[in-house]
Amino acid sequence: MATQNVSKRLLSLAKERLHSAEANEPAPRDTIQWIIGSRKKATTEEVAQQALAYIFGSAYQMPMLISFALYNLCRHPEYLEALREENLRSGGVLFNHQNNELPLLDSFLKETARLNPVTICTDSLPLNSPV
Repeated sequence: MATQNVSKRLLSLAKERLHSAEANEPAPRDTIQWIIGSRKKATTEEVAQQALAYIFGSAYQMPMLISFALYNLCRHPEYLEALREENLRSGGVLFNHQNNELPLLDSFLKETARLNPVTICTDSLPLNSPV
């Protein structure tokens, strides 16, 4: 039931986005637009199926990263105190895409992800704008 609801919503969204693309309207920068941009003449069903595959395919990545981070903390307890102090100094800020207030945690998680990659394959997407 939940998969059917998600599929219906993705089909509707893909249809809207494809019509917007045909009308040369500004597009959001998200996964659906990446899928549309990476395929020539993508159908609504293809875009929705690919988006659903990305949703289910990425569902395990965050729990795996957290598991590896906890494992690394157990293996390297010397980092615990510095990470704890940084967290206390931050005043409880939310960890977001900028991570300005938690640079040690950001570095620790990036290094954990580098040393323990949770994906074995990637899908190439065209670069739409300079990085």
